[in-house]
Amino acid sequence: MIEEGLKIRSFRSIILTSYSEFSLARQALHIGVADYLLKPVDEDELKEVLEKVRKQLEEANKFKKIEQISQDRVLTENTDWKIFEIAENSMDTYVKQTYEIIKEHYTEKLSINSVAEQLGISPSFLSRRLKSNLNATFVDVLNQYRVKRSIHLLKKGTMRIYEISDNLGFSEYKYFCSVFKRYTGTSPTEFVKNGGSAVVMDKKEESISYK
Repeated sequence: MIEEGLKIRSFRSIILTSYSEFSLARQALHIGVADYLLKPVDEDELKEVLEKVRKQLEEANKFKKIEQISQDRVLTENTDWKIFEIAENSMDTYVKQTYEIIKEHYTEKLSINSVAEQLGISPSFLSRRLKSNLNATFVDVLNQYRVKRSIHLLKKGTMRIYEISDNLGFSEYKYFCSVFKRYTGTSPTEFVKNGGSAVVMDKKEESISYK
């Protein structure tokens, strides 16, 4: 029985053997062994294999972190990130008004210059107020709000992903995917596959690669 709280760690196996039969090596690789080395082991070959295993473990750990982030940060359409709650209740008039403008005009082409002009202040002053109160830039607040709205649309399932991108005011579909992944830890496509209900992607969407 596994003790409560025991952590299961990633590992990779390397077989060191005197048997050179190809069938054995093939079976070992088939069940997930990282590599199959014959004795006596060449030091350079062993170093190369260990480096390969190290990279595999790094990738596995990176994927687990992304998975955890996705579980912790995926939002529902009725959920606000903390940044929005702070902005909405801020004692700083400019921060609060900026948030209200973003909520009303997030589908349009917005910039810190246009918002600052509307508020009658300089862009640099507004930038400092946002940084001081929210520890975020104007683009951060705008993009996070758009991502929040995109989750609502993805769950609604009435639009294709590239249509959602256009609807939210993103300049490019690929940029939307990049922003979505930055704030949720997963791509829009992965989000849908893991429980969303957006319509199936067409070939245009499938040709996009996510990084």
